[in-house]
Amino acid sequence: MRGWRSRGFGFAVLVGWGLMFAPGPAVLSGEEPAAPEQPAQQATVQQPAEQPAAEPSAEPKENQPQEQSKQAVPEAAKPPAKPALDPQQIALRNRIRRVLAWYAKLPINTADNTPGEVLQFCLACGADAEIHAGGASGKPVSAFGALCYNFPCAGYELLSSTKDGVMARIGYGLQAYPAEMLGVLALTGVPADYGIRVGDKEHRVADLVEYEKLTCQSGTNLSLKLIALCFYVPGDASWKNQLGESWSVERLFSEEWKRPPATTNSDVTNHLTALTWALHRRIREGRPVDGPYREAEPHLAKFEEAAFQAQNRDGSWRPDFFAARAPGRDQEGSLFATGHVLGWLAYRLPEDRLDDPRMVRAVTFATTVLEQWSSRWDVTETSPREITAAMHALHALRTYDRRFFKPRD
Repeated sequence: MRGWRSRGFGFAVLVGWGLMFAPGPAVLSGEEPAAPEQPAQQATVQQPAEQPAAEPSAEPKENQPQEQSKQAVPEAAKPPAKPALDPQQIALRNRIRRVLAWYAKLPINTADNTPGEVLQFCLACGADAEIHAGGASGKPVSAFGALCYNFPCAGYELLSSTKDGVMARIGYGLQAYPAEMLGVLALTGVPADYGIRVGDKEHRVADLVEYEKLTCQSGTNLSLKLIALCFYVPGDASWKNQLGESWSVERLFSEEWKRPPATTNSDVTNHLTALTWALHRRIREGRPVDGPYREAEPHLAKFEEAAFQAQNRDGSWRPDFFAARAPGRDQEGSLFATGHVLGWLAYRLPEDRLDDPRMVRAVTFATTVLEQWSSRWDVTETSPREITAAMHALHALRTYDRRFFKPRD
């Protein structure tokens, strides 16, 4: 599993700004969340007592891969070998990886792309996402670092200081949903001590966590807050929101489980992904699956069945998600919906069901469309809708590859 690697990001001259860039701590210690069946280390907002996080350096550094001790695994402790891939599976795996590699090199940049588009690119490409500073031909810099250091992207700044910390703003070119930025940071395993800067004020991801905790509100869409906070906050923690109300991860889960999502847009898959993500994390923590957690499983199973019933024969879903099965001419809308639904199912299904023919058709559809688009992609002319559709489809393929193909490598 590929996680956050230790790397020195160094400085890059921002074309036209004359600013120096050293995004976040020089060493990233987090790791990309594990597949649902595998254990994953819980990220918390507490700073390590013995070794505080490294501050941005004023000097360029070369990549410094972190050395990890390797212990011999007894034969009896090794997991059983996965079934070998057949030729068709090998061909599909290779296509997926070519697509992922090609789109990772897109010249997404701070002149032409908004913070919202950079955020989607981070979701699609993970820890190694790089964008170009100042324009498509500019120097590559960390996409996460650019966001967390609040670089103006297409003239928009995502972050804003508050009285007590930092917040991510919502609106055109920014977050589309509350807690979207923190949700992407959680989904890609960014550690809580990763640096954030707004103007001359230094913050950490942990400060953004505190803001999202304060703004929990009953009756609102809490899907991305749930994804974020169940990653960064210990499962038994509780806190007060800005109204003085008591909240916890369990209450977040209960509130989101009770909320009826719209089934004709991405609200439904954000809702389902949040519940699935939180349920799997609770299982890995060894906490009891009771109350709303136990009741959520039939809810998720019902939507899984509905998703496959709404799937088209070519493996796609309509732009209106679960509304009905029917082919459509809106390829961007179909790829957007397919990316969202496939992304959730790639998290939801156990590994031994990921080769279900319906999943393979969905993966093949997304891969084929992205291959076709690659021949005509122009970052300065591509619409925000097309970028968003492509990035969610890429995230779904990356999740599928990590869960199904990589264990068989």
